[in-house]
Amino acid sequence: MEHEDSVPLRWHLLWRVAFRFWFLYFVGKLFIYEPVVSWVAGSVFHAPLPLVLSNTGSGDKTYDWVRAFCVLCLAMAGTLLWSVLDRRRPNYLVLQRWLNLLLRFSLGGILLSGGFIKVVPLQMPFPSLTRLLQPYGEFSPMGVLWSSIGASPGYEMFTGWVEVVAGTLVLLPFTARFGVLLCLAVATQVFVLNMTYDVPVKLLSFDLILHSLVLMVPEVPRLLRFFFSNGPVDAATSAELFVSPRKNKIAVAVQIVFLVGALGVGGWVARSSWSDSAGGAPKPELYGIWDISRLVIDDKVREPLLTDEIYIRRIIFDFAGPSTMTIQTPSGAMTNLLTEFDAKSQTVTLTYQGGTKWRAPLRYARPAKDALVLDFALGERKYHIEAKRFDLNRFPLVNRGFRWVQEYPFNR
Repeated sequence: MEHEDSVPLRWHLLWRVAFRFWFLYFVGKLFIYEPVVSWVAGSVFHAPLPLVLSNTGSGDKTYDWVRAFCVLCLAMAGTLLWSVLDRRRPNYLVLQRWLNLLLRFSLGGILLSGGFIKVVPLQMPFPSLTRLLQPYGEFSPMGVLWSSIGASPGYEMFTGWVEVVAGTLVLLPFTARFGVLLCLAVATQVFVLNMTYDVPVKLLSFDLILHSLVLMVPEVPRLLRFFFSNGPVDAATSAELFVSPRKNKIAVAVQIVFLVGALGVGGWVARSSWSDSAGGAPKPELYGIWDISRLVIDDKVREPLLTDEIYIRRIIFDFAGPSTMTIQTPSGAMTNLLTEFDAKSQTVTLTYQGGTKWRAPLRYARPAKDALVLDFALGERKYHIEAKRFDLNRFPLVNRGFRWVQEYPFNR
């Protein structure tokens, strides 16, 4: 490992204390486990136990906030002890380089994984059929963000490529300095969106900002001179990990191999997910929005759209998966039913998971491409439904497309 100079550079006391804190903050996350977090949550914050630990899609669960509190307390206490025991050390140049390597790997890996699920695009898919039918006022702030970005795959792919490029640059030792600046811009944008649209990934996105800022600290004097003075800017100091040139070459090779592996795995996982369960997956046979044109209950013809007494207005088989059928009532309310398809016998078994669970076999027929006939029984009542496929091009969000020339804005 590289030795410090014979006349070592002495950091200011505040920089030495700050480094100890950030080192313990980032490294301390590796040593805070669920039993400690649960004990602190119950004993200190009197949070109801057990904590939610499963992957719910939220990074801002009670567990996550309490864990962040534990890491912060560990870093503060450790910094105090470290500052007392190691107060004579002039600097932490070598340890700083290893910490920077750890932060670069963490920052680059997270941005690559987050970027690829936008490049494909997976994270914000095009609004589903049920979303297209949902009134805008019923959207949550996060739903607005997800649907607006999902409605513009080109923009989502662009943001994904920016994250992939930022992650790639920060992982390459030759381009890491510029990569950190780009990572900071990306992380700040993500954090602002999470805060303003109530996306529960606030902790992680703020942590990425901290990663970037700590990595930038050694470059701040040079950046200030570059942007705000007319004088020359000194060359960057060496950031090599070892004294031996051979070991440094191996270290560079390891970083490149890590990057290539991360790019390959990230791209393969995103592409496979797209083909298996997202936009590239086969659509269910009955995919579409089906408007009820005729409803017969116990051999009596009903007018399905005249009264809320008749609770079926539309049936939706969504692209989100062939395992769900959605029923929309005349009031606009939607109920999801689980489905099990049997293409050979042309039957679907419906399962309701609400307060009263029930299962019902359903037979379907396709007399025409855009026509659907359903027959099923619920209890002692028999239902016969005839439906016509709703033309999705009637939605401006679907049919508008892109225009180079517009005499007037098309803003609806």
